[in-house]
Amino acid sequence: MSTITAATTLGEIAACVPEATQIFEDFGIDYCCGGKKSLEEACASCKISAQEVLHLIRSSQTAKEEAGQTHDWAHESLASLIAHIKGTHHKHTRAEIARITPMLRKVLSVHGTNHPELRRIHSEFEALASEPLTT
Repeated sequence: MSTITAATTLGEIAACVPEATQIFEDFGIDYCCGGKKSLEEACASCKISAQEVLHLIRSSQTAKEEAGQTHDWAHESLASLIAHIKGTHHKHTRAEIARITPMLRKVLSVHGTNHPELRRIHSEFEALASEPLTT
């Protein structure tokens, strides 16, 4: 989709401009359950300017195009999409897990005595971190 307007649905925008989801989240716009609403309707219900949000979305699109980072996954094979997710997002997830793990262990060692709930958080995080991302 090349032309996004205030009449475009949130779901269509999110599917075509994935970085728009962060913009929606910043403004508190529900693009998941509210995905069938137009941008204009969603912005009106949040009492924000649809034109301002539209400008931010278009700006993010332009920046990605100028950086040569656009890709229309709706027209790619499922195998290509899976390879992209595994190569891009799984790599990022593993890097973040590696970054967070020592911080969480430190927080637990320093504050665990006064905050026993941290043991459960640490245990849950470790369990999630040990799950394979290749499935």
